[in-house]
Amino acid sequence: MQDQKASFVARMERIQKGGVNTNRTIFFGMDEAVPLPKGGVQKAVEARAAKAPWARTGKRRGSAKAPLLALVLGMLAFPAALLAMLHPAAGLEAMSAPLPGGPLGAGLALGLVTAFVIGLRSPLALVAAGCGTLAMAAGFHNLVHAAPDLVAQVFPQDWVNMTLAQTTLGTLRPLTEFLTL
Repeated sequence: MQDQKASFVARMERIQKGGVNTNRTIFFGMDEAVPLPKGGVQKAVEARAAKAPWARTGKRRGSAKAPLLALVLGMLAFPAALLAMLHPAAGLEAMSAPLPGGPLGAGLALGLVTAFVIGLRSPLALVAAGCGTLAMAAGFHNLVHAAPDLVAQVFPQDWVNMTLAQTTLGTLRPLTEFLTL
């Protein structure tokens, strides 16, 4: 206990005498150990940030994951837009005018906006999202033919029956069919 009291008394004397670290400023970390360059902390922070791996100015190759994720996102955007326009729970039958561009336009907008929001902002990823939406619009009826009971659990049964009657399995529908509902 005497050693602690003696060190405390010595510290109080140093503080009363004045000097380094006695101006009521608390220093912690590397501020005491590393002399800062002229200009203060800002230059040191900028110099340290320039050495960071993400600060390199060289071109890095893009990942193949982003376009693939955007393609899948675009493929999911068309059925989501179609469901929003057809499903009775959505209540869109009370609207006097359908959405502009029909389910294809709504699917493209949904796919591109969602891709942009989640950070897939490269031109290749945005094109992949649009291509995924267009591909699903052209071939979604094949999914209806492959699993009509599963699709009927989500989409209205009368739309599923109409799609089965008007289309054949293994074909692609023209995209102009989806421009109006």
